[in-house]
Amino acid sequence: MLAHDPAILSGHPLDPDRRNALMNEANRKIMEAEQLEAKRRRKAAKISKMAKYNDLMTQSDKDFITRIQVSQLVTEDPYSEDFYAQVYSSFVRSRMGNTGTQQKSLLKFAGGAGVGVGVPGHRGAGRRENAMARMQTQVERMVKNAQTRQKDTTNPAAANHFQGALGKISGRGNKAAPRQMLQVNTSNVSASPSLASAKPVKPQQDRDQLTEAAGRLGREAMNVADQGSVDRQPPLTHRQVQAAVERLYDTLLSIEQSNRDIPPQDDLEAREAWEASHERLLDELWTRSMIMVPVETSDPHPFIAILSLHKGKRLIPRIIRLLPEDKITLLLVLFVACFYQLDVVREAHVLDDIESAGSPKWRDVSNQTDAALMILPSITGIIAVASLRLLTGLLNIMLGTGLFAVLQIVKSQPGIALLTAFMSRVDQLKHEEGSASPEDWAKWDAAFDGLLQVLSGSITLLFPSRRLHAALRAGYPIPNVDLADQIAWQFLAALAAIGSQPQQMAVVAEVKDMILEIVQAVHSNWITDPNEARLKLDNVNILLNAIGLDHTMLLGS
Repeated sequence: MLAHDPAILSGHPLDPDRRNALMNEANRKIMEAEQLEAKRRRKAAKISKMAKYNDLMTQSDKDFITRIQVSQLVTEDPYSEDFYAQVYSSFVRSRMGNTGTQQKSLLKFAGGAGVGVGVPGHRGAGRRENAMARMQTQVERMVKNAQTRQKDTTNPAAANHFQGALGKISGRGNKAAPRQMLQVNTSNVSASPSLASAKPVKPQQDRDQLTEAAGRLGREAMNVADQGSVDRQPPLTHRQVQAAVERLYDTLLSIEQSNRDIPPQDDLEAREAWEASHERLLDELWTRSMIMVPVETSDPHPFIAILSLHKGKRLIPRIIRLLPEDKITLLLVLFVACFYQLDVVREAHVLDDIESAGSPKWRDVSNQTDAALMILPSITGIIAVASLRLLTGLLNIMLGTGLFAVLQIVKSQPGIALLTAFMSRVDQLKHEEGSASPEDWAKWDAAFDGLLQVLSGSITLLFPSRRLHAALRAGYPIPNVDLADQIAWQFLAALAAIGSQPQQMAVVAEVKDMILEIVQAVHSNWITDPNEARLKLDNVNILLNAIGLDHTMLLGS
């Protein structure tokens, strides 16, 4: 303690260094005491706040809910249906050195039914073990009763005894089969007039005329059937979307289990029965994905609404692996036609508000955007083998969604990545001899010119750095902004690589000031961080190299 310091007790004056050391030590101890007191007060306040919820449920209520939950986990095949719990339990048992012992984490009942209950603890027999024994006895009795009811075919409610025990999710009221709208016939696509034959759109005219004509041409090129009037319906609620996603996962798990249970080739009867069952599951997956619901039914489309959930986005790669080629094409057409309805596109502007960075809304949009970027390789994998005629139709359909929708798409990270994949595939086709007919190339040139007209005057807004600075109205630096700009430079390079010389010059003219500003800043040593300077020049060279230039050629200009 400071009060017992010999120098203080002696009464002699202290030298300044000793006095400062003692004062600092005293201040440190005071601050530690204040922090401990504040921590104690916060803990007491939290306990007091939580105490008002004490004893809301009696022990009998808790036991009742537990019995219902456990009964719903009972399955005839616990190793398959409770897959993740069993794998986790096996990992834990292997770490404990119990790999050769009986699997105690699985309650087995008569008839082969069972339920995983985790790994038993290390404590001896006590209240917990006695409770688990009672629970096992109760569940075993419930399983026997359930099996008895299932065998009783005269009781229609037997199979649904526990259905809705923890709540009911209402489905859609419309039980009719969805009306087919998208019909793609790649072998016989009717010829349609190109945008080149239409009246040129002057800069001062409304560019919505161009996008409307492009959408019409896209539907004609894709041979999309015109169903006339469509019954408009309200968009799916969040609860309906969750129910739809869960149904899709149920079907996917059934298909994957069916793939593991393929009978041998020599058992023809079992093989035929398996093929019929497997085909029925694939049809069920296609129906539940709601891809064939007309595009105008709701906004967002039911399939796009499914993609608003993180779990829904992760469904795309798994669904694509199971679909045949014609259905994959229909999925791609719908995905592009309704791309502007995606949550990550409509809410992309949230990421441009750097002042709200770290807020719950900003974090949610950022996480959803990352999830969308993770599923894009599945979509771009389809685009990587698409024909020029298909790409032309898809681009025209996207342009047909409207000027504002297209600008929303290109300002989002998934949207600009999707269009970059379009341009990369076209650049690949340009280097393949005989990849498309001159007529198909003429239609693509018209659609590509329409895209450039839509982007005209807005190309600088493709860069997150420009949008952020415009929103902030300030010049202070933004972290990692050059990495964010990189995808925009790649998109412009893809545009320049497939465009004609006048089109290349039009693209470069809109970003010429940006290029000169970056090159001058780097070579004038205004940017002190060498990594940042190198990244800025690399970004500029992405576009300049696509047209056969380099930033060093601009030093004398």
